[in-house]
Amino acid sequence: MPDWGDDRSLLAAVGRGEEGAAGALVDRTYPKVFGLLVQLTADRDLAADLTQETYRRAWAALGSFDGRAQLSTWLYRIAYNALLNHVRRPARMVPWDEKLALTVRDGRAGAEAELEASETRDRLRRA
Repeated sequence: MPDWGDDRSLLAAVGRGEEGAAGALVDRTYPKVFGLLVQLTADRDLAADLTQETYRRAWAALGSFDGRAQLSTWLYRIAYNALLNHVRRPARMVPWDEKLALTVRDGRAGAEAELEASETRDRLRRA
């Protein structure tokens, strides 16, 4: 396995499509990115999902990495943004619990009660 030395030569190798370069990049940076997300989330499963999302986004944006920052700094920022997007995203799935559904009541009045109250208000205004 070639030794790509610093991050710039490794990124250049990834850009050229050299065999093993992408794996080496992940091997080199994964523990720190995952560790950061574990610290931020306190949930190893969520951190693993967000780490995967971080690398998905990084691969998509690899061409725009200009090298002004260190690779790890760039990946940390992507990871942090992935976490923020996760926190801001509304829950898409709500588990259905039939026991809960039977005990939760709608506190609003029914249509008949609303109509009766409206008629009562109208009579009071006219009076």
